[in-house]
Amino acid sequence: MNTNLPLEILAVVFEEYSVLVHEDGRPWQLHICDKVCLQNWICVTHVCRQWRAAALGCSVLWCRPPLVSHQWTKEFLSRSTNSPLIMSAHLITDHLFMQPVTETLYRSLVQPVTENLYRTRELVVETTAGPLGEILVDLHRQSLCQKSLPLEALSLIRVEAGGWGQDHLSPDIRLCSVRGLTRLHLSNTTHGLPPDFLDEMQSLQELSLVHTIWCLQEGQRNARIRLPRLRRLHLTENLTACRDYVATLELSGPLDYIGIEDDYSHLSPHELVSFAKNIFSTRHVIGQGGGVELPTTLDGYVAALSITLSRSYIHQVQFHFEACQSDAMDDLLFRALFERAISRTHKASTESVNLTALSEPYAGLYTSGILDLRISQFMPSMITLFSLNSIVCLYIVDKAHDTAASDFKAVFKLMPCLRTLAVSHIQPHSLARPLAPYQGHNGAFEIPVPQLRELTIDCVDFSAEKDHAQSGLSLAECLSARSARGSPLDKLLLIPCTETGDGR
Repeated sequence: MNTNLPLEILAVVFEEYSVLVHEDGRPWQLHICDKVCLQNWICVTHVCRQWRAAALGCSVLWCRPPLVSHQWTKEFLSRSTNSPLIMSAHLITDHLFMQPVTETLYRSLVQPVTENLYRTRELVVETTAGPLGEILVDLHRQSLCQKSLPLEALSLIRVEAGGWGQDHLSPDIRLCSVRGLTRLHLSNTTHGLPPDFLDEMQSLQELSLVHTIWCLQEGQRNARIRLPRLRRLHLTENLTACRDYVATLELSGPLDYIGIEDDYSHLSPHELVSFAKNIFSTRHVIGQGGGVELPTTLDGYVAALSITLSRSYIHQVQFHFEACQSDAMDDLLFRALFERAISRTHKASTESVNLTALSEPYAGLYTSGILDLRISQFMPSMITLFSLNSIVCLYIVDKAHDTAASDFKAVFKLMPCLRTLAVSHIQPHSLARPLAPYQGHNGAFEIPVPQLRELTIDCVDFSAEKDHAQSGLSLAECLSARSARGSPLDKLLLIPCTETGDGR
């Protein structure tokens, strides 16, 4: 290991590394610095004297003080001198004694935050309901005392009820006082927020509200909210609440990104179509110039669709649809879309994935919902919303175990540009016939989804597949025929069932 690099080169290397230690797969809105971040970063200062001198002499390396140790917090703040800070705090549990945070303990934990707001660029706080009110009051008070706070990004997350502090904010508490704020995330907020709490935020460009809309609209649902520079918006709430909230926004132009997550309301196809026409054709860039006709063609976009099929008393389809603007065949974008499509089928990761999509640099849209339909009924509903020609990634989880080959045949006809297909709880032989080349009306062979390059089949019962291969077209024969006619796969992944029968 070369320890004799110039100090300025070492500082650049350390700065890159100090960013990497905070990458945990979560977007900025959800990342809280913890002991792992501290330990992974501090180790570089223990290699040798030169490395330690280089690190201690570079103030930007210490701009993320971890609020897990009073001593280390003090050290980071001292070493960062006057560099802009990125602060995050988990104000719920005393990690040392595993007890709820009391008002006294909260004061000691939050003191470094409030005392350094004057140079904080990004702030993420995860806490109970009461302390959130205290933080907002402090933020408002300091923004009025100073000409301008440097705060650009703010994320406030309520993770559980209770705690001490204010239940309702004073009507004069408004975030427009933080003039430089460009990104804002509010999650599970339960305070009685003033109706104009977000009004006239002149610099705000990115806004995400998770289970917070009803609180913002409490008592005055038709209040106008002026956000002239807003360009990216994500809402998690039922579709009716989302529609009503978007109607109150006064913007200077169309939004580049709209994400609407509704994962618990059981919708009718008519409700979904009405919502999409109301939101995407009037507020999104795809509707600029006079609105759009349904189904939306999404020219210049690539899309991913994930579907979970289930059945209890009735058949249900839970879907997630995301489209991103792309001028070229961008493999990295395809991969990101595919990974997000898979992750969204797992409830625990949905919020993180959606907030990641919100902060991407390209135009896009996202919507989700639950419909009481079979897949054969769901696809006709989808094509009344969007042309499915844009879909390049498809993920289907069939917990109902009733998707037939004819269903896949119909799906593939609607998605000629499909490049990546992943399925779970579906046997390979169900895909063999729908994917196989067939002779068209003019006598020439046609290939379903000719651009398909990646195929993943999860939870495969190989014993059942072996029995079927003796009586019908096998997947191997199907893929061989596709390859012979110029449509080979680049990647095939077959994942066997676990002993419990659960797949991905």
